[in-house]
Formats: sequence, structure tokens, C-alpha cells
Amino acid sequence: MAISKRIREMLSETLSDCEQSVRTGKDFKEIERNLMSGFMQAASQAIGNLLSKYDIDSPALVVGDREYHKITSQEVDYFTCAGKIKIKRTQYKHPVYGTTIYPLNLRAGIVCDHWTPQAAKIATLATAEMTPYSAEKLFKEMGAMIPSKSSLDRLPKKINQRLDFHSQYVAEKIREHNPIPENATQLAVSLDGVHVAIQKLKGQRRFTTDRSFTKTRGQTIKVHEDYSRYREASCGTVSYLDKDGELLQTHYYSRMPEERKVKLKSLLKEHVKHALKERPDIDIIAIADGAKDNWTFIDETFPSATKILDFYHAAEHLKKAIDTIYTDPQKATEAFEKQRSILRHTPRGIDKIIGHLTRHYRSKPSDDLRCEVNYFKSNRTRCNYFETANQCNPIGSGIVEAACKSLVSKRLKCSGMAWRWKGGQAILNFRSYLKSNLFDSLWVVLEEAYKQPVFVAGSKC
Repeated sequence: MAISKRIREMLSETLSDCEQSVRTGKDFKEIERNLMSGFMQAASQAIGNLLSKYDIDSPALVVGDREYHKITSQEVDYFTCAGKIKIKRTQYKHPVYGTTIYPLNLRAGIVCDHWTPQAAKIATLATAEMTPYSAEKLFKEMGAMIPSKSSLDRLPKKINQRLDFHSQYVAEKIREHNPIPENATQLAVSLDGVHVAIQKLKGQRRFTTDRSFTKTRGQTIKVHEDYSRYREASCGTVSYLDKDGELLQTHYYSRMPEERKVKLKSLLKEHVKHALKERPDIDIIAIADGAKDNWTFIDETFPSATKILDFYHAAEHLKKAIDTIYTDPQKATEAFEKQRSILRHTPRGIDKIIGHLTRHYRSKPSDDLRCEVNYFKSNRTRCNYFETANQCNPIGSGIVEAACKSLVSKRLKCSGMAWRWKGGQAILNFRSYLKSNLFDSLWVVLEEAYKQPVFVAGSKC
């Protein structure tokens, strides 16, 4: 009752001070800021009062099948939506294993030892969308919780260590709340990559293992000044479309650099596998650029899928071929527009393109033109754009191309940035769920990971 009375007094004092400021003609910006600051102080007192009730002060507690004994009580800082507060909590220790617990944290679902669930969610959203430096500035202007940029930087990394974002348990929980759209008739799967800067290797060793490849076997390299720090991060998308080809839902995946996109391919494979289990009638469409590794994966994993070479990449190669034939820029442009239209709008247009380029190669051979002819020949079965479009199937990988930009480039490729694998992957995990509109569902699962029932020893039934 005394605390509640004090909170009411704080609010009353704040309002009174602000009214006095209005009468004295003080700038309204300052009045608004002071009002918010006063309200947040009162809110933090209220939150602290309620949060402290989750603590248990007893000689012994039981969590799971283990008994813990009380060792001490101390005041510690907690980040809340209304700001940082100090709360007294009790610490318990297992007599054999030596592990410690805090009943307040377990009962309230405190994230990473110091963040209330809602404060952690807001902070994680902010760091997924912007740098910790920008997030710190934003929170200061809002006048509510004001975590430091170092605290904001550590939070997603610690959560990433605690929760396996792509475990079977998490995937099943997400699917429970986000079923396949009922009117979906097509599933389009695609993958691509974008280069990001990896932090410089440290030390004076002449040879080292490139850790950008993390848990896979890695690559032994020679350290020298010209060593490139850029490695290819990967993106994958699984999109659901209706019978008219309209996009209904997209699931995004993204991974830091790893050899041959091993984990990304595994995630795409598992997603499609479960989708077919739930909807065996759905049509699979695989779209990618001309990278050999992508098509090796697609051919082996989705042998019955409709396979499409991204039309934009095909047009790029067509433009290169035409430019080797014509020296006059105007004639080259006219010829490209004509052949591009044939490739896109003519039945079996790819055969006509190959025939056209082959005739020019025979009359005027060149290595560049031969390379482009071979490119179209090797992708002949994936270039049926007229037939594919008439069936209302996508012919472009624009979704995954946009994913490379929105998931990776916008956050990981800002000026001067270089990443370690764990930090970058933590950000990409949250961005993937955020862009897939699955962040709220993920957070429900995450909150469960930080909660555990706690019983006073001897009271558990």
C-alpha cells in the first residue's frame, strides 16, 4: 500500500510540475519530455514492485528434479520497458553440481538474466532492424528504457546461444500457429547469396583456418595483405502462391558464410518436406540463377519440381551474347530487345535463341559468345518461360533477390561493418523471422525457454 501511494504521489508531482511549466511559458518540448520521464519513473517503480513478488525466500527450492539451497540475496539491475530498476533477488545453489538459480528469473521468464520479457522483445526488434548505436539513440529520445549500445549488442547473441532457432521443436511450434494458406496451390523455393565482410584474422601466423566457415571443415589459407575478407552469406525463400500466381506467404532463411550453403539447404529441404506432408497436392517450383551448386542441390532434392532459370539472369547472359555480335550499340540494343521478347513470349523460345546465337558463332567465332551459347544449352530445360508463365507460375527469383537485400545487405553491409560468424548469425536469425511475419510466434517459444516452475522444498505434489 505504501509503494502504491508513493507511485500516485510521483505521478501527481509530475503533473503539477508540468502544469507549472506551462504557466511559466516553458518550451513544450521540454514539458513533454519531463512528463514522459516522470511517468516512466513511476512505471518503473510499479514494475519493480510487481516483479519483486516473483522472488522466493526459502531455505531450499526444487526445480525439475533437483533441489537447490539458498546462499545469498542481493540487489541487481533489471532492464524494463520503463527503464532500469534495482530489485533484490535470492540466489540458490545445487550442493553437488554447483549450478545456481534465481527463482525470480525462472518464474517471471527473465531473458538473459537481466531483461524483462517485453523489454527484451523490444530491444531485440530494434537491434534486428538497426545498429545498437542507432537503437541506443532512439531509446534515449523515447525517454523510456535506456540500455547502452553494448547491452543491446550482447542481447541477440546471448539469446541465439540459448535457443536453437531451427530445431524441430521450434519449427513445429511455428507451424502450429502458421499453417499453409488454404488456397495455396504452388510452392516456390529459391536460394541465392550475397557477400559480407568478415572481421580480419588476428595474430601473426602465416597459415590459419578461415573461421567464416564455422563448424564445417573450413579452409586453410595463407595470411597475407591481399587476403579478401568477403565471404558469401546465403538466403533462401519458400513462397506459397495461389492458382493465379498471387503471392500468399513467404518464409525467409538466411545464413552467415558456410561451405556450400549446407545448413541453408537443409532448412529449405526440411521446410518443403513438411509442406508436402501436409499438402501432398501442392506443386513445387524451384527458381535460381545459373550457379552450378544451386542446381545440383535442386536436381537432387526436388527432382519432380518445375525448374526455372531466373529470367533476369537469363536476359543478362543474352545481353552479353548480343553485345559480342554487334559492335554498333543501337543495333545491339534493338537485337537484344527482339531476342529477349522471343525468349519470354515465344513457345520454346530458348531453342530459337540457341539457334540464333549458334549461327552467329559459326560465322564469327569468339570465346565469349561460345561461353554464352554453352550457358543457354546447359540451361535449356529451365528456360520454358512462355509455357511456365501461361500456367501462372513465377519465372523470376525476385523474392530471394530482394531477401538478399532486405535480410543481409540492409543490416550487415552498412559502411565500415565487418562481422564474426556468431554475431552475424544472431542478427540474421531474428531478421529472418521478422521478415517472415513470424517474430511474435518465435517470441512465444523463446519466452517458454526462459520459464520454469519453481517449488519450495517439501511443497511439490
